[in-house]
Amino acid sequence: MTTTVGLPPVEAPILTRLKELVNQLWQVDQLCLGPDGQPRPYPHFNLLGPLATDEQKSKGQEWLTETLAGLLDTANGNVTELSRQAALLYFRPFGWISTYTYDFNLPEIDRYKSLARGEIMQTVLSQWLRLHPTTASRALLAERIGTLLRSGGAKWKPDLYPPTLLDCLRVLLADESKQAVTLIAQLVVGEMGQARSRTVEEPELRKATPALYLRLWQSGQFDYNTFSRSMHALPGAFHDLSRPLEKNPSFYRTLPVGFSLQLQSFALQLTTKLAENLPTGDRAEATLLKQVGYLEGSSWLLLACAYLEEMGLSKLPTLRSTQPAAAATRLCHTHRPFNQIEDEDAHTIEFLRHYQPATLRAILPHVTDYRDLVEQALQ
Repeated sequence: MTTTVGLPPVEAPILTRLKELVNQLWQVDQLCLGPDGQPRPYPHFNLLGPLATDEQKSKGQEWLTETLAGLLDTANGNVTELSRQAALLYFRPFGWISTYTYDFNLPEIDRYKSLARGEIMQTVLSQWLRLHPTTASRALLAERIGTLLRSGGAKWKPDLYPPTLLDCLRVLLADESKQAVTLIAQLVVGEMGQARSRTVEEPELRKATPALYLRLWQSGQFDYNTFSRSMHALPGAFHDLSRPLEKNPSFYRTLPVGFSLQLQSFALQLTTKLAENLPTGDRAEATLLKQVGYLEGSSWLLLACAYLEEMGLSKLPTLRSTQPAAAATRLCHTHRPFNQIEDEDAHTIEFLRHYQPATLRAILPHVTDYRDLVEQALQ
C-alpha cells in the first residue's frame, strides 16, 4: 500500500483549533490543582480511562465529543480530510509534541499543565482515528509501527513520544476493515520490522499478539505458515504459546477455546519440527527452540540423545550458550508426566539404553525430571 501524504505546518488549522478546544473545555488549570491548592497531575485516566466513575466518564465523554465536533467544523465537515490531518499530527508528532513533554525547567504546576494538554490532544486524535480510519491514516499508522519496531538499536528512540506501539495497536485493532487485517498479517510475520528483546516494544507486541491472531483467525487468514513465521519474528510469543493452556499468560485465556486448541496444536507442530531439524545447525531455529515454554515426555530427551550421537558430540553446553547445541540442552529439561505409570518408565529406560553410555553421561548433568531413569539406563 503506497499513499503520498505530506506533513502539515506545525500551526496547521487543526492543531491551532485543537489547542483552543483543550483550553476551553478540559479545565486543565482547575484540575491540575488539588483541594488544598497544591499542584497535582491531571486526572486524565479518571476522565477517559478504566479508573473513571460513571460521573467522570460522562464528563470526559462530553468534552471529547465537543472537541471532535469542533475539529470537524474546522475541517468544514470533511471527515476524510480531518482523518488525514489527524493522522499526520498523531503518527508524526515530532513537530509539536515536544512542547508538551515533562519539562523539569518549568515550575511544577506548569509541568503538570503542559503534560496534561499534550495527553488530551493525543487522546482526541487517537479517538478520532479509531472512529474514522482512512487509507491515508492506515499508511501513516504502518509507517509509525515500522519506525518503532526498527528503532531498537537506535540512539534516538521515537518511542519516547506518543503514540507508542501499544497506542498504535489499539488504533489498528479498532479498525474493522479488510485493509486493517492486511496490516495485521504483515505485522505478525515481521514484515513491518521485528520487536527486539530488551526494547519497550517487545512486551507490548507480545501482549497484543493474541488479539492480533484472533483478528486473522476470524477473517480466515490464520494458518500454520503464518503462525510459524510469526514465531520466528517474535520468539517471546512462542514461549507463551508452547505452554499448556492453564499455564498461559492471562492475555491468552480469553481466546475462544477452539482457537486456543489450534494455537496449541501449531505450537507442538513447530516444536517437533525444530527439534527434528536440530542437526541441520540452523542457528535461528535452534534459538527459537530454546524459547519453548514447556516440554513434557521422554520423547524430547531421546531426541537430544539422537542429536548428540548424530553430531558426534561428547557434551552439551549450558542454556545460556549461543551454540545450536544449547537447544538440545533445552530438550533435556523436559518434564515427566505427573501420572506416568511404572511400565512407561521401564520403556523409557529401555529406549535410553539404545544410546551409547557416553551419550547418556553427556545429557545427565542437564536432565531434570528423568535423571533417575538415565542413571538406571547407565547401570
